[in-house]
Amino acid sequence: MQVALFSLNATLLNRWAQALSEHDCKAINWTSVETLPPMQPLLLHWESLTLEERGQVVTIAQQRAVVVLTDTPDMVEGRRLILSGVRGYANSYIHNSLLPELLLEVQRGNIWAVPELLQAILRDFIKSRPLPTDQEYDISSLSSRESEVYQELMKGSGNKEIARTLNITERTVKAHVAAILRKTGAPDRVHLIVHGVG
Repeated sequence: MQVALFSLNATLLNRWAQALSEHDCKAINWTSVETLPPMQPLLLHWESLTLEERGQVVTIAQQRAVVVLTDTPDMVEGRRLILSGVRGYANSYIHNSLLPELLLEVQRGNIWAVPELLQAILRDFIKSRPLPTDQEYDISSLSSRESEVYQELMKGSGNKEIARTLNITERTVKAHVAAILRKTGAPDRVHLIVHGVG
């Protein structure tokens, strides 16, 4: 699938295209955004957008996999954009090795942002939901390693963080998370965190 790039900064466009050299990248004009196919990945340089164009991003994000890259990431702005439907939020100068990873997550339908931002959103979500009166998901059948992964999940840690903390591979973390969801019957990790036990 083609990846659309928008920035008025030629250096940034070249940097992004090089980092995503295994993908079919195309720099576009703002007027071309509306003609992009549904759910096409679209990387936007926030500082290259006018105030009016920034206002249109939320609408565009309903139809396309929008990633906002900004020179000065801000937690409040990032939270607002993610909650409005933007799939990714990161620094414009994100490391070249991380940009393909970001794109892959977005293409999978996931959200990509720094762990601190995702944890803040998750904490707000948990606070806004009524707490269950009793435990909905039973974790008693988890193995000791699965229990360790579960405890990290309860902290809001992402797969990379869990892998680092427990000194295991990300692939192993994914396998443990899948086993935890299967054994508890939770549909996803958010439900598990909201309705599980600490």
